[in-house]
Amino acid sequence: ESAFNSCASFTSIEIPGSVTNISFGVFEFCTSLKEVVLKEGIEYIEDWAFWGCTKLESVVIPDSLKGFDKGAFLLKNGLKISLNNVYYAGTQADWESYDTEGLPVVKYIH
Repeated sequence: ESAFNSCASFTSIEIPGSVTNISFGVFEFCTSLKEVVLKEGIEYIEDWAFWGCTKLESVVIPDSLKGFDKGAFLLKNGLKISLNNVYYAGTQADWESYDTEGLPVVKYIH
């Protein structure tokens, strides 16, 4: 939990599929983070994983994702991060089964 909390030096990260769970608050307040690439094998993203990442613009989500907590992409005070680009390797039906309220329309990659 909160392993990289408030780390301002990251602008992009790629998380390998050997990490199956993105923990609670792990990238909380990484205010320079703009891009996140989650590799195949990641299954779950916990609450506040990207809380307060005010510059986050792009997230690539693998087909292996089984779900994420509603607050995974919160900015603060219940507001969602202003992601411009969400790329998902799964199907539209899978994506629509998640609670994606407040997230932008996803772009599917196959």
